[in-house]
Amino acid sequence: MRKWILRTSVLFFVAGLIVAVGFLMRSNAPQRVTLAEGTVLVCLGATYGTNHVLPGFSRLGRLLPQPLRSWLGFDRPTQSFRSEQPLLTVWLRDDPVAASNRVSRLGMVALLADEDGVVAGEETWRTLWPARQGGGGTFNLQFRPLPGHSRRITLQLYEHGSGGDRTLLGEMTLPNPGFVEAREWEAEPLPAVRTNGALSCRLEQLVAGVGHRAGFRTTDSGVRLDTAAANTGERPRAAGLFRFTEDGAASTNWLVGTVRLADATGNDLPCGSSSYQCRGDLVVHRFGSILWPGQVWDLTVWAKRKTTAPFTDTELIVLEDIAVPALGETNRLDRAFQAQGLEVRVEHLVHRPPPSPGGYSMEDLTHLRVELSELPEEMFFELAELRDDQGRALRESGWSRTHGKPSVTTFAFEQVPAGAKTVTARLVLQKGRRFDFRVRPEVLERQGTGE
Repeated sequence: MRKWILRTSVLFFVAGLIVAVGFLMRSNAPQRVTLAEGTVLVCLGATYGTNHVLPGFSRLGRLLPQPLRSWLGFDRPTQSFRSEQPLLTVWLRDDPVAASNRVSRLGMVALLADEDGVVAGEETWRTLWPARQGGGGTFNLQFRPLPGHSRRITLQLYEHGSGGDRTLLGEMTLPNPGFVEAREWEAEPLPAVRTNGALSCRLEQLVAGVGHRAGFRTTDSGVRLDTAAANTGERPRAAGLFRFTEDGAASTNWLVGTVRLADATGNDLPCGSSSYQCRGDLVVHRFGSILWPGQVWDLTVWAKRKTTAPFTDTELIVLEDIAVPALGETNRLDRAFQAQGLEVRVEHLVHRPPPSPGGYSMEDLTHLRVELSELPEEMFFELAELRDDQGRALRESGWSRTHGKPSVTTFAFEQVPAGAKTVTARLVLQKGRRFDFRVRPEVLERQGTGE
């Protein structure tokens, strides 16, 4: 009798599982899109949060015991993963037949648009390889900020050309699993002024949807932003026009160091790398990435002093007489300092030959590498100058990179002047000044210019 009950229970469980799978597969029919070069992608769905499981059959894996889940493959990264912060994950399958017929790899860039077709947020990359090189199969694309105000989202897929141009390969629209019913914030009018101690920051203008160009232009009403719209397939950015005064007088010592954006739907985005231009006490700062401009933004600005400004002894780290190693060699310094509660360790100076014009990385350049125990958001660590024993300044390559925890910063240079035996480094570790605004950006139309 017990055997009969057990067998019957197993049969009912298997039958129920089959019915559930059929229901899921039928009610969530996958969306297919054929890209411009012939690749077939199947969209299996999207998830939002920190616990991500492939939509469809593998969702049932959460009901199974751990050993059975592992045996069935439900714990593979292509089936499930956990993230430290909430993410939007779009699950896709690269059709193996199309992957077999593919003749070359495809560098694909993915962007998100809201239900009005407005693109913002960050971009993510994926290389689609031929089957003989591991192509085909299930993968996912992950996005940190998302248009939470939009019930539907559109995934736009572009090919990144050798010249930087992007060609639309295809797109697919799907329900937004991170949709939020949020009351819209009320924006303050611009210009707006905030004060932190003796320093005041005036936000004159904020424009969203810009591309790579952002500068000044003079009008009858004064200096305004001069911007160009982002190209098709280019991640839109924003540009702000700021003015700094210190002790009531115009100041030329300050820049915008970092920017963070937040909105009513819960997005919180550090805006990443950026560029700037200065004209007297005016600063144009271009954000590395932005949130959706139809929403009101909480804009947090951390201002920092230029490296040419005066600093106190506690903000400076001076490393004298660093021996220049032979070409291709490394001088391992391992010098440690305590500065403003942080441990700073200068690791090494690497001497490289001038780079070839055919392309190179930071590791191919002469560089100074420094490690900090941490680098809080309000702190800025920079190299003010590096001079040789004859007083000649080493020209920076334009590349410096900070990453990881502990925080590692690499300062790169084009080359060491001929005959230099030692160099002296002047490093700055400063605390920034915070300013908070709540604003709605102007939106730059395609092929237009910010007013």
